Amino acid sequence: MGRVVKFQTRRRSGKRPPRRRRPLRRRRFQLPLLIVAVAVLGTIHLIQRTEPPSAVEPPPGARMIIGPPTRITDGDTFRIGATRIRLDGIDAPEMSTGDGEPARRHLAGLIGGRSVRCIDEGERSYERVVAVCYLDDQDLGAAMVRDGWARDWARYSGGRYAALEIAAALNSRGMH
Repeated sequence: MGRVVKFQTRRRSGKRPPRRRRPLRRRRFQLPLLIVAVAVLGTIHLIQRTEPPSAVEPPPGARMIIGPPTRITDGDTFRIGATRIRLDGIDAPEMSTGDGEPARRHLAGLIGGRSVRCIDEGERSYERVVAVCYLDDQDLGAAMVRDGWARDWARYSGGRYAALEIAAALNSRGMH
C-alpha cells in the first residue's frame, strides 16, 4: 500500500501563529548616541576654553585659609597648619582601596609644597572644614576630577564637575 501523508492545516480560530521577533538593529541607536557624544564633547570643549578667574575672592561671610599643606591625608583631605580641610564637591578613593594611595600622591603632586587658598563657607564634615581650594587660580577639586583621581559628588557640587568626570572616563585617565 501507499504511504499516508498528513498535512497540517491552520486552525480557523482567528489567531495567527506568533511572529518571530527580529533582533534590534544597531542603526536605531546610532543617531541618539551620536547626539549625546557631540553634546558631551561640546561641553568638555567649553569647559576647557573657560579661563580660570584671575583672583579668587571669598563670598561675604566666608573666610579664606591660605598656606602650604603640612600633610595630605588622602585624595580629598589635607591639613593647612592644624586645620583639616576636605575638598568640596568631590569624592576621592579611600586609602583602604587600591586607588587610594595613587589619588593621594596625585594631589600631593598637584600641590607640590606650594601655597593653597581655600574658601571656608562654614560647612563641616567629621570636624573638617569643607572648602573649595585653589592653587594658582586652579580649582583643586576640578583638577582631581579632570585627571581621573576623584569623582564629582553631585549631591554636594551641584554637578559642577560632572563634565570633567565624563571626560576623564572617556579618556581612561586616573582610576578609570
